[in-house]
Amino acid sequence: MSLKNNTQWLFHFLVFLFIVSLNTHLSEESNTLYSGQSLSGNQTRTSQGGVFELGFFTPGKSQNYYIGIWYKRWSAPDKTVVWVANRNHPISNPFSSELKLLENGNLVLLDQSKNRIWSTNFTLQMANSTIGILLDSGNFVLRGRLDSSSVIWQSFDHPTDTYLPGGKVGFNKLTNEKQILTSWKSSENPGESLFSLELEPNSSHVLLWNGTKPYFTTGVWDGKTFNLIPETTLGPYIKNMRWVSNANESYFTYDAGNPTYLVRFVLGVNGQITEYVLGKDFSEWMHKWYRPTSQCAVYNFCGSFSSCNQDVPICACIEGFGPKNPAVWELDDHSDGCERKTPLECDPNRGNESSDTFVVVANTRFPDNFEGIIAAGKIEECQVACLRNCSCTAYAYDNGCLIWKNALFNLKQFQSSDGSGKDIHVRVASGTGSKKTKTKKNTIWIGLGAMGFVFILSGMVSAIFWRRSKQGRGSALF
Repeated sequence: MSLKNNTQWLFHFLVFLFIVSLNTHLSEESNTLYSGQSLSGNQTRTSQGGVFELGFFTPGKSQNYYIGIWYKRWSAPDKTVVWVANRNHPISNPFSSELKLLENGNLVLLDQSKNRIWSTNFTLQMANSTIGILLDSGNFVLRGRLDSSSVIWQSFDHPTDTYLPGGKVGFNKLTNEKQILTSWKSSENPGESLFSLELEPNSSHVLLWNGTKPYFTTGVWDGKTFNLIPETTLGPYIKNMRWVSNANESYFTYDAGNPTYLVRFVLGVNGQITEYVLGKDFSEWMHKWYRPTSQCAVYNFCGSFSSCNQDVPICACIEGFGPKNPAVWELDDHSDGCERKTPLECDPNRGNESSDTFVVVANTRFPDNFEGIIAAGKIEECQVACLRNCSCTAYAYDNGCLIWKNALFNLKQFQSSDGSGKDIHVRVASGTGSKKTKTKKNTIWIGLGAMGFVFILSGMVSAIFWRRSKQGRGSALF
């Protein structure tokens, strides 16, 4: 072989080694964030198998930006986001902001003014010893650069609204930190709402909450499934659902049952927990099951002075009331509820002279926080008792007088064919609404009018009889 041929062969070999080295380096770079590196604008990191992507995103038509993780495989519909870092603190410009892994190992999100918006809140003694890696499980992990087993922080310990295979719902017994799901406020706002899913302490029950009120439980875990959600472990999409409890932590976790499908559990803005499945040829995510089966079973889903029904729209303000925040109401965030269109005219110094009236909400489930009035023997007395108390917002008569004070929550509207509902009378300003309950003042005037009519009619009848009687006596004289 000539020297020229040897030189060409060596050159091509070196080019080949360079390309292999470059591809390997780029492959490592694509899912890794090194100390001192940052992400801005459209820059992202993609997991090694191309399942997930990390970067800045904006939900829907919102003008706010967040750092999040979303599905990249099969171009999952609507950029399905599974984790959000700064969910309660959005930024306005991702190109002048950055997600940066500091040399001390802390991962931070800095806005355009270099203010710290979000961070993992820890530092290490040894500089440049940490890397961040996005895994194909959807977990973003900070670990030692030389020791892959030394996990310092991971997104799976801080879930948002999505429960992925390998993720946890539970709590750390050493740090008292919980791994709970908290729903987005709306489809365009990933901020924390009042709906949450968490493990009940000292048990293997999982509960759904709205603030401080539980409204659904998974029931007893028998080692294989929950007795109130047997669908949890049915089907080919998930496997090995298990309860882990030791001296350090207690949690539930599970594995994906089939690598050709994507699976996730989501606590939605409607307060329901849902299992979703996506296949390669699916046009959209498929719902496998959800709980509670009725949105109206979610405690206070529609907010104050609003009623829930299974028709569309699901939430409707009581007559005389309107949404407190119309913009978010249109995005199915009903947590702010409704408010009066016209203020009440009740004056506690005027007693029963208040000109307020009532609208009837028919065929409904009563709110829970009522107060009974034993002295009221009929509905008119119940109405007057409410009218005389300026803090009384509603009354009902159901084998006794019930009144409600302050805001009304958790009304459920039944179908007209369902006989289980009752009528509740909600206080509104005079002149409000079409279905009004007559106040005592109106009743008195109507009663006086009726009595006057009867009196006049009686007088007319008496006059006619007197005149006829007089005419009869006159005929007898002649």
